[in-house]
Amino acid sequence: MANEINPPDLLDAGEFVMTPANAPSGVRRRLLLSFGSTALGPLVTLILQVVNVPIFLRFWGPELYGEWLILSAIPTYLAMSDMGFGAVAANDMTMRAARGDFEGALVTFQSTWRLVTLVSTAMADLVIPVLFLLPLGSWLKLQQLSLASERLVLMILAIDSLACLQSSLPMSAFKANGKNHVANVCFNCMRIVEGTCVLVSIVLGRGPVFVATVLLVVRALSNLGLMLLALRMVPWLRFGLKYATTEKVKELFRPALAFMAFPAGVSLNLQGTVLAIGIVLGPGAVAVFSPLRTISRTAAQLTEIFKMGAWPEVSAAYGTRNLQLARKLHRFVCQASVWLSGCFAVVLAIVGPWVWRVWTHGRIFIDLPTFHFLLVGVVVNAIWNASSIVPIAANQHSRIALEQLAAVALSLGLVIVLMHPMGLPGAGLGLLLGECLMIVIVLPLSIRLLNDNLRDFSKSLLDPRAIWSQVARLRSGTGR
Repeated sequence: MANEINPPDLLDAGEFVMTPANAPSGVRRRLLLSFGSTALGPLVTLILQVVNVPIFLRFWGPELYGEWLILSAIPTYLAMSDMGFGAVAANDMTMRAARGDFEGALVTFQSTWRLVTLVSTAMADLVIPVLFLLPLGSWLKLQQLSLASERLVLMILAIDSLACLQSSLPMSAFKANGKNHVANVCFNCMRIVEGTCVLVSIVLGRGPVFVATVLLVVRALSNLGLMLLALRMVPWLRFGLKYATTEKVKELFRPALAFMAFPAGVSLNLQGTVLAIGIVLGPGAVAVFSPLRTISRTAAQLTEIFKMGAWPEVSAAYGTRNLQLARKLHRFVCQASVWLSGCFAVVLAIVGPWVWRVWTHGRIFIDLPTFHFLLVGVVVNAIWNASSIVPIAANQHSRIALEQLAAVALSLGLVIVLMHPMGLPGAGLGLLLGECLMIVIVLPLSIRLLNDNLRDFSKSLLDPRAIWSQVARLRSGTGR
């Protein structure tokens, strides 16, 4: 390229190139840090949920708290306006940095940063006037806040959601530089600081407008801190537009657009199923199904911890064509996810009815067949969801992303059809069949990308001793 990065600027960057000399100990240490820091996410979420609700209800009351939840939910969709570029850019930077192409990683960073900034500015210019013009308050039947307050809260939260996009790229740079744990810790610290500032404001008697402003100020300071920390810890990183190219944006456009199909599929699965049950069986069945799925999906958090923790390492291994390491990481993530989620599902099958009685105060009867279908579906989901780390981390996910949407649509069709003869258990069975279809879609692609053997992979997946074998290899430094 015409613009070359000065080699002395990258003097320390070679430390992060995966080579036979440093791969075993480096991968082992990064995986342990990454898994541990990723596990912070569910813990922080649980703490915030437990603490937030009683404080909001005590100082604001259920009516004002409900209106805050409605208003804060509307701008969150703006956080998806990066169109998936943040995720695929992180993969591209990680693969390039792993093989020493720091100039290419910087081109990806600055090109994506320029795009995200332009999109954020355009969305702000478009959305904020619309929020002021539409009578959302009357549509949503809001009564606690004045019209001016509603619009101010929506405007501030919209800007906050768009500012959130600016934090994703510095964290992607951490991941590309072998510091996924730093990104995870920073992200969760930001959540804790935001949550603490909000709760303190509420206890001091402040209202939604002030709380929304606090969120935006904390976000701005957090973004500034992230940028400064990234510049210090990532030797090849530079903010600016000098290395940004339109060609790079075009290169990432297809995988970025395809990546958006994953959250769309999850949303369709979660919300579409509820709507289908409500239409066919009525609100009473929804009141039973939604808590059942909430309980069953607690086991799925284990899959996400291993998947998100190993994601940057799979990108780095695939980027350097170290398929032996990538295969071992893939098998370990799948084995750990399936066996741990399976064990957790068995425990839930035993204690679930007791948890249900305590949680619902005995006001709703548990539908055990539906619950058991959902638990089996969680284990099946663990197989393909964990395996999807390979095509996603390698930016080879375009095909399966669209097929996932088709599978979810087919699953919803099965839910509707099976509920007529089976009732609510038909919904559970329909979702389970959809999860089985995703295995057929995802697993063969992952096996092909890694030049693995489906028979050997399946054999290792069903052997619980394989997990401890992989752990022992990582601990001994032979995880390659």
